[in-house]
Amino acid sequence: SPGITPSRSMAATHNFFLEEFKLEPGDLISYFATASDVRSLTTSDIYFLEIRPFGKQYSQRQVSQGSEADASAADTVLSIRQKEILAATWRLIRDRKTFREDEYQSNLKLVTAQQYKLQQQTQTLSERIQRRALTIRDKDIQKLSENLIKAIASMSPAGLFLSARKPAEAVTPEQGSLQYLLRAEAYYKQVQVAY
Repeated sequence: SPGITPSRSMAATHNFFLEEFKLEPGDLISYFATASDVRSLTTSDIYFLEIRPFGKQYSQRQVSQGSEADASAADTVLSIRQKEILAATWRLIRDRKTFREDEYQSNLKLVTAQQYKLQQQTQTLSERIQRRALTIRDKDIQKLSENLIKAIASMSPAGLFLSARKPAEAVTPEQGSLQYLLRAEAYYKQVQVAY
């Protein structure tokens, strides 16, 4: 109506009632917000909620020199990198119109290369853990290994979609990969405490 000045900003809140879902440590919820008015539609960045065990205290165990690289890689580095790849893919999709064509292609190639590099590093870590798991019959180590294998399997289609310049299709496998990496880290922490 006349005399009313439209607002250029808005603030809102939302509560996630996670107790309504059957979640376990290592699960992930990703979310984003959209807002629209008569003139435009805006989408936020993508955000993550990680499910961690309630009331458990983890302590760092002594790590032998031979397994130090495995420990740091399995702890949180892989999931952090996958989160960064997922967020970068999201921004490529959301901000597509703001890039020049050469910028967009360059950024897409970079994200694709990072996804393949992470897949290779996860594969190397998985092979090391599988070799060690043959000598140690531990349920948590087996679960850790299974989740790394599932993460690698999710990274393959993500890389293929990114290579084919279809970043929107890469989001779901990237989320799956992140989910499995977070679960692997949860089992890794249980192994750390056990040993």
